[in-house]
Amino acid sequence: MPYATCPLCDGTSAADLGEADLRIHEQWRPGQPETRTWLACDRCAHVFADGWWTAAGRQALRALPRTGASLVECWPDARAWAAPTLATLAALRPGPQRVLVVGASARAGGLVAVAAEHGHEVLAIDDRPAVVAELRDHGFTALAADDVDPASLGRWEVVILDDVLARAPWPRLVIADLTPLVAAAGVLVVTAVVRASFAWRVADARGVNGHWAELEYLHLFTRAALEGLLLDQGWRVHALRASRYRRCGLELFTTRSRPHA
Repeated sequence: MPYATCPLCDGTSAADLGEADLRIHEQWRPGQPETRTWLACDRCAHVFADGWWTAAGRQALRALPRTGASLVECWPDARAWAAPTLATLAALRPGPQRVLVVGASARAGGLVAVAAEHGHEVLAIDDRPAVVAELRDHGFTALAADDVDPASLGRWEVVILDDVLARAPWPRLVIADLTPLVAAAGVLVVTAVVRASFAWRVADARGVNGHWAELEYLHLFTRAALEGLLLDQGWRVHALRASRYRRCGLELFTTRSRPHA
């Protein structure tokens, strides 16, 4: 489905940044689009895809065989990926917390498992049935995204969006929908690949930046764009750290900048 305007600012004009060859992605299959055109909004400079997946296309992506290691296979790495995230969280919210992880598949379920190991009450939500099934098989509480009514989830001290916003057609709506789930003094954590970081520029210069061809990515945020998006939605960045999981990734730990009903 094509974007008629910029999905962040509703700007009506954008520069064409060129095409990425999606066929290099390990999950690309014949019948899927072979290329993606990236655009830069003339008003806010946000970089976004020229369109998003239809419901049928998204369903087909979710049904693809899982790539990469399982949670058990990558467990030592999963602990290394998650521990710094949880250490930063502990500095903001000491002690066991109610933690909602949206996008559990981003670290092969590792963030969910390590958070539980640290004593948190964790609920995982993901749009990939295989990930939900694996987490359940290991005794964790997990829900398929399509089966979730946000209004039924209650309030959580911590909500983590793990590599979610880049995949969402309308990032503002995602934050708006999840904001009511965060307790009054809670923390919203957003992780994302960050465009224009040093690692990003090095990968671009070497011609090895695979993020342009990530099948599910619809947005490529800069740090400033992420912070601005969050601030507009009532969240200010309280802490920032480089991701141990993604080379070009950042983790933004935010608290409310204005009251929410």
